Amino acid sequence: MKVTIEAPNGEDITYVLPAIRLRSYNLDSIFEKDLYILIPFYLFNLEESFGKISDGDETAVNELRDQISGLYERLKKRKEDGMIDEYTRRSLIDLSKKVMTALTKNYRVVYREVNRIMGGRVLDYEAKSILNRGVRQGLREAERSVIEKICRRGGTVEEAVELTDAYTKDEIQEIFNSLTK
Repeated sequence: MKVTIEAPNGEDITYVLPAIRLRSYNLDSIFEKDLYILIPFYLFNLEESFGKISDGDETAVNELRDQISGLYERLKKRKEDGMIDEYTRRSLIDLSKKVMTALTKNYRVVYREVNRIMGGRVLDYEAKSILNRGVRQGLREAERSVIEKICRRGGTVEEAVELTDAYTKDEIQEIFNSLTK
């Protein structure tokens, strides 16, 4: 895209700016080029079918189902193949769900169908599960550091047990033993 501006001295200056025309990208090209960040924006292309879906057009409903299911399957496959991690997959799904929720707010039938397809509570639960697992892992790492500091400062296993929750007394004893060898 070319942009021309008039400079203070009256001269025209033209800049060439790279621009993406989203309509020229389908899911195949997005995945071929690893342009995952375009996925939520790609969903705007589905908006033109919402009127048909609201009118009960089963073909349009099936096409929407196929598009969203295909998107999920591709993201799942990319994760399984190690091309993206679980965090990226979840983020793209969550962003896509937010876009679809905003796009369908005036189409009650479409909104219900999109929520059914996108999983509603199931997705929320999976995201919370991932977050909670990360929190527990971070807590264990932080508490291990506390346990090691107590040991290095000449503290006791009992002191470490009182100050931590993520480790059992036996696990704390093992940490102490490994550090005092």
